[in-house]
Amino acid sequence: MSRALVPLLSAVPALSGLPTDDLAAIADACQELHLRAGDVLFAEGDDDPRLMFVLRGGVELSRGKRSVGSVGPGGVVGVLETIGRAPRTATVSARERSQVALLRAASLELLSLSHAPVGLAMQQLVVGALLDELLDRQRELAS
Repeated sequence: MSRALVPLLSAVPALSGLPTDDLAAIADACQELHLRAGDVLFAEGDDDPRLMFVLRGGVELSRGKRSVGSVGPGGVVGVLETIGRAPRTATVSARERSQVALLRAASLELLSLSHAPVGLAMQQLVVGALLDELLDRQRELAS
């Protein structure tokens, strides 16, 4: 894809420490999308193993009709669904005009093998996503 994505990807905290060559490899493997407010990218239950980097704008996450969060620029959506190849646990829709980059699970695996820093960054994303999920479950049990 476009090398113009490199500066936008470097603003994603999970990727910010990666060398430019690794960011360029990620950019080349990504599909860039421009979304309008209300566009649905993933529906709850979808089997869609793509990781999403929010570059501009923001997305809303919902389960059923209930909002469960939002993700703005620099955020990453679908880490556990992509790595675990699990169905989507939430619907993801644009809350405003947004620019996102999508990375397929197979491309992520190849990048992780051929670019060690990318593999490490992805491991850190997975650990962070697992911790977030654990904290969410603890909050649910406490309420």
